Formats: sequence, C-alpha cells, structure tokens
Amino acid sequence: MILIINICKEKLHYFEFVKPIEDILRKENIEYQTIYYKKLTDKELLNKKLEKIIICGTSLKDNEYLNI
Repeated sequence: MILIINICKEKLHYFEFVKPIEDILRKENIEYQTIYYKKLTDKELLNKKLEKIIICGTSLKDNEYLNI
C-alpha cells in the first residue's frame, strides 16, 4: 500500500496536486490511502501493509506545513 500525504492548506489545491496522483494509482490498481498531514498518526506510519510514502506538492506560497 502507498500512503499519500496531502500537505495542501487550501482544499481546492487537492485537485491540482493530490488527485492526479490518486488517479494514476487507481488506474494502475494500486492500493493507496490519502491523509492530510495534520491528521497523520503513528498508526498510519506503522501500518505493516505500508510500502511507500508520497508527499504531494503544493503551491509555491503554501508553506503552512513547515510550521509543525
């Protein structure tokens, strides 16, 4: 399984930066889960089925994720 981490502050940015990745994985029948970075817990990171992590991009001035 692939974990997709959404770091987009603006909800509409999801459609530009996250959804295209989900569409590719869905087309290739690859199991994935998408989680917003503020809701990410150890449970998701320690999932035994987890094989890879994709951290999706965001717009240039959307740097809120750096303030964790």
